Amino acid sequence: MMAADDKAAPFATLRFERTFEDWLAYQMYFAATSPTIRRRQWLRRALVLVFAAVGIAAAALTARVGPADDGNAFAAYALAAFLCAAAVFAWNAETTSAAKVYKAMLARGELDGVLGPRELVVDADGFSCASTNIFSRYSWRALRDVVVAKDHLFLRIGPALAEILPKRAFSPPADERRLIDFIVTASGRPIVAADGTLGS
Repeated sequence: MMAADDKAAPFATLRFERTFEDWLAYQMYFAATSPTIRRRQWLRRALVLVFAAVGIAAAALTARVGPADDGNAFAAYALAAFLCAAAVFAWNAETTSAAKVYKAMLARGELDGVLGPRELVVDADGFSCASTNIFSRYSWRALRDVVVAKDHLFLRIGPALAEILPKRAFSPPADERRLIDFIVTASGRPIVAADGTLGS
């Protein structure tokens, strides 16, 4: 709901259900843009390449030169197999660990406080977020930027903290643009596209 004329009323009050997919969308955005996480990802990928390269080289060298005896052959091939397995393990950890961790958190009920019904109220001084057991209020000075993703708006308070607003909450859809314009004007903070570029 948008308030167009009443200066005393909040500019917008949006009610929606925050799903696991909404929460996951921001975690994925944060993982893709955080310098610390990206460094860890590149390190794991480098380890995959090192393990795979050394394992293949060990197997190729053993096959080409020939071991001194069967015991050495077994040890060399075992080393090659271990290194290649380590490469596969590291790659699987890179691609599946985050999803498994988040699903485990969901199964343990650790996300109950951040999922479910939400109410976002936006006014001239800032915005508030309320759920069944949490209430937060932020002034515009606390806002870092507004990230526009495919299906969400992220009102970022810090690198790892954001209010996640699904675009399905807007009715009509044109209210999304009105809200973005209001927030940018009130806060002076930039719009950022999900790929990290400045929007308009």
